[in-house]
Amino acid sequence: MKKIYSITLIFLVLINSRLFCQFTQPWSNSYLLSFSGGGHLHDITNNYQLSSMLISSKRSAFFSRINYPADINANSFMTLSKFKETFFSIIFESVNYGDFEKRSINNEFQGKFSANDLNLTVGLAKKIKKTNYSYGLNTSLFSSNINNLRYKSILFSPSICYEKELHKLGFAVLNYPITINYYNSNQQEIDSSYMISILKKLKKYPISLEMDYQFFPRSRLPLVQLSAQIEYYENIYLNFGVSSNKLKHNYFDNALLKIASNIGFGVIYNTNYGIFNLSLYSYGYEIIYGLGVSVLL
Repeated sequence: MKKIYSITLIFLVLINSRLFCQFTQPWSNSYLLSFSGGGHLHDITNNYQLSSMLISSKRSAFFSRINYPADINANSFMTLSKFKETFFSIIFESVNYGDFEKRSINNEFQGKFSANDLNLTVGLAKKIKKTNYSYGLNTSLFSSNINNLRYKSILFSPSICYEKELHKLGFAVLNYPITINYYNSNQQEIDSSYMISILKKLKKYPISLEMDYQFFPRSRLPLVQLSAQIEYYENIYLNFGVSSNKLKHNYFDNALLKIASNIGFGVIYNTNYGIFNLSLYSYGYEIIYGLGVSVLL
């Protein structure tokens, strides 16, 4: 099974090397447990994708690992702190695609090569005094490697958030690139996007509902994600999410099955010492799973 996935993945790279750059792959957003049903504006496990949300997060050190099909895995480490009135975060993320065989046209073995992505992000956020607004900026140094090809860029993701007791509204420009080094002479760049997120907390019930709309101008690809976070029992939270068809895959003809192939579920245990997050996400016939552990500082 791994061999089949490997051949398919290599073929995708040959026809479009940009696919190997994780920030152009909305099917995964590999580092984010939020795509397993968590949403981006929830107070717990918001992944700091909207930098302005840093002001709503507790000081912590967070580690997560997400496993994908064909032995692909993503790891991330995040830390959050505060200096005077400024919140800041440092995030290190990596995606390992595994090792692949390199063969000639005659199917002669010529060795192996690996592929991976690395991303280092520094985030800053501040609250505007006497208002319900906050703003922030994530600045990332991103590197993607496949065989002897390398892509490097600096990414900027500004965001603003409006927050009241029962609702939040966030807007962000994600991954606007300044390219340092291209894969090849085609000079393909990361596909930046715009995101609008709306969250509503129900007054009579311990439920938060969120809708995220993300649009990629270059590929003209819109993505919609709906999620809910439920305080199930004391410190136990349940996350549920469903998103639109990522990369327009056609595993199923039935509309209901297409929806079912993009469903996420997560269980969170929130304590005074840290947070434990177990998440599952369906992608076609496969199940993606992730585990996150946060230690409060």
